[in-house]
Amino acid sequence: MPQEFGLANVTAIQAGTAPGDFQHGANFAIISATANNGSFFTSNGMSINPYSLDTQMLWFRSHLRSQQNVSDVLGGALVALGEIGGNDYNFAFSSGVAREKVRAFVPAVVDKLGAAVEELIGMGARAFVVPGNLPFGCAPLYLRRFGAARAEWDYDPRTGCLAWFNRFAEYHNRLLNARLDALRQKHPDVTIVYADWYGAMMSIFQAPGKLAPGALFAGMATSHQSAFRICQFFRHDNVGPVALETLSGKATTMVTQGS
Repeated sequence: MPQEFGLANVTAIQAGTAPGDFQHGANFAIISATANNGSFFTSNGMSINPYSLDTQMLWFRSHLRSQQNVSDVLGGALVALGEIGGNDYNFAFSSGVAREKVRAFVPAVVDKLGAAVEELIGMGARAFVVPGNLPFGCAPLYLRRFGAARAEWDYDPRTGCLAWFNRFAEYHNRLLNARLDALRQKHPDVTIVYADWYGAMMSIFQAPGKLAPGALFAGMATSHQSAFRICQFFRHDNVGPVALETLSGKATTMVTQGS
């Protein structure tokens, strides 16, 4: 995404050792991070204690203390918050939590995101981009884990994706959008942009030939019939040249749709 706008990549917060390392910004992302902390999952019967948005905000506050003119730094910065929340759902679904119970987690996830935006605004931030969730039902992990026992009508005939899990992502995104709208009304001097990752990815899944060679997504339409073909032809967002091409296409799609 930065490359689409001609910007430099930012430095991971744990990789920098001096203020000069962060002249283009700082990245506080943690692999497999969740919006909610371990106590939330414990209270819902899951024995996981992941890094969470709380940890990232802690690192953020610590980093700001090392900066001069904090208000000026944040006031002229673009804060990218997310995508986060997807791992809250991934952990729950993979732990066997019932689908409707996981759906009930969504307001808590959105609350954490909204609270983080509020805190950052209080620190002086004036420009945000907040991505929504991706289409879970198109992810190879979900197609392999939840697809075997599904009936034909559980799939979107346009993509071969699991329809319920995509509706779940749409529900999260609706609630997130509503929260962002409320924040815009409360803080009219702050710019808050919603990044539609779901729409960008679905445009690729629905018309893959516009982006990549035909074989790349050859397993999509019949993904529920052969998990092996998913792994062979569809790399999704895992590291590799196929993933980089897909992610580049997602960034280009988002920029084009937003312009």
